[in-house]
Amino acid sequence: MEKDWIIHAVCLEEGFYFHTHGLNKKGHKELEIDLDISPHSAAFVLHTIVDEIEKGNIYKDKDIFTSEKFMYDVVFVELEAKLPEGHEDTVLRIILVDETGKFPWDEGCSKFFENQCPEELIPEIGKAMKERKDQYQKP
Repeated sequence: MEKDWIIHAVCLEEGFYFHTHGLNKKGHKELEIDLDISPHSAAFVLHTIVDEIEKGNIYKDKDIFTSEKFMYDVVFVELEAKLPEGHEDTVLRIILVDETGKFPWDEGCSKFFENQCPEELIPEIGKAMKERKDQYQKP
């Protein structure tokens, strides 16, 4: 199957930033990772998620993505694109956990990982994720 989407890696002063082009043709928001991780790691995360999108899955704001390929879940947050040129109004930013399994809204998350989510949104997203977690754990 020929790929009709790409990963665009941009080297900024603060480090790497990654986003996709072409997912909108599949009826899906573009994805981005705003975290200075290796291009190999970013490609692994993006390819794993896009494989599911190509199977017809559609993800939206505050969805939790689980894969047996990942040690931890990731969360999608709908935001304006970090580099908006050529993108629709918003994208889904992939929020990754830190080395201890904590998201930016969890107490004790490392500052490096905390910075991938706008500080002003952390309380709102944290509350929404706690409510979701409580729903999943109810008998």
